[in-house]
Amino acid sequence: MSENLTLGDRLRTARRTRKLSAAQLAQKVAVSPSYVQKLESGARKASPSLVLALAKALRFGPEVLTGQPYYGEPEAEDGVHAVIPELRRLLLCYDTPDDLEIAPRALPVLASEVDQVAALRRDARYAPMGPLLPPIITEMTHVPSTAATVTGTGRSGISRAPTAP
Repeated sequence: MSENLTLGDRLRTARRTRKLSAAQLAQKVAVSPSYVQKLESGARKASPSLVLALAKALRFGPEVLTGQPYYGEPEAEDGVHAVIPELRRLLLCYDTPDDLEIAPRALPVLASEVDQVAALRRDARYAPMGPLLPPIITEMTHVPSTAATVTGTGRSGISRAPTAP
């Protein structure tokens, strides 16, 4: 992407990359379709929180929309670089992870996949490793909160004393 593109230009490109209409994107971020169109045309400016919401809905990091810092095209087509924007977005939003449509897989299953990724990394096989990382990271961000709910512990792992009735 050229460095002189506006946020609206980047938003339109990112939306089209994800094959979303303005109405579909608007629904994901709880704004009107006309507001998305005004953002894309430059008639309106997006607040920082709206930029983050748009980036999350588009499954990109906010830097893709803002252009700062510049990292190049939002979607490189090679296997190694194509996953980087998604990994960056996941790592930036680790404390507010995406909602999962299904429960995360069991910890031993995730541990097995982590071992597989570690073996690929040791063998310098980065291209096949890339697509495995986003689902693992996404599910792993949910394991502590799921475990806390099931066991009655907080994120610290310390059991809470029952309260008296």
